[in-house]
Amino acid sequence: MSIRTTWLWLISSLIATVAYGYGVVLLFESSADSLETLSWSFIMLLPYSVGALSVYLHQRRGPLPFVWAFFLPWLYCVGLFAVAVALSFGLLLCVIIGLPILFPAASLGGVTSWALARHPKAAVMILVVTLISPFAASPVEAQMEKPTSITTTHTFIDIQASEAEIWAEIASVSPISEAEHSPNWLHLIGF
Repeated sequence: MSIRTTWLWLISSLIATVAYGYGVVLLFESSADSLETLSWSFIMLLPYSVGALSVYLHQRRGPLPFVWAFFLPWLYCVGLFAVAVALSFGLLLCVIIGLPILFPAASLGGVTSWALARHPKAAVMILVVTLISPFAASPVEAQMEKPTSITTTHTFIDIQASEAEIWAEIASVSPISEAEHSPNWLHLIGF
C-alpha cells in the first residue's frame, strides 16, 4: 500500500468515527428526557464505542499490534474532542475534566475490537451492540433514582454600613466597566 492510500484510509476512518461520535453528542444534547450527557451511559459508552469503531476500521486493512489498539483510539477521541469543542466551545471544560475517564474507556473499546479480530462475525455483532449501547443504556439509567444531598451553609459578613446603604448596592448593581473586565481562560471556555 502506498503512503497516500494509508493516509486516505486514516482520514476516512477518522471522519467516519468522528461523525459517529459527534452525532451521538448532538443527539444526546438535543434529547428532551431519556438521553442525558451527564450520565455514565454517555461518559463511558461513547468513548468506548469510538475506540471500538476506530480499531475495527483499522483492522479491516490488517492486524494491529496491541499497543496500537490501546493508543489509536486516543487519536480518534482527540479528533472528536476537537470537533465538539470547535462546534460547541462550552464543552472544553467537560473534555478537560473527563480525560481521565475518556481515554481509558476508548482504550478498552479499542482492545475489545482488537481481541475480537480473529472472530469476524462476533466482531461485527459486538461492534453493532457497542455503537447502539449509549442509546440503549441511557434511558435505563435515566429511570434510576439519583442520590440527593442537602447541605446547609451559614455565612455572614459584618459590613459597617446602614441597611439603606447596603440595600442600595444590592438592589441596583452597576455595570462592569471595561477596566474591570479582563480576558481570562474562563471566558475562552464559555463562562
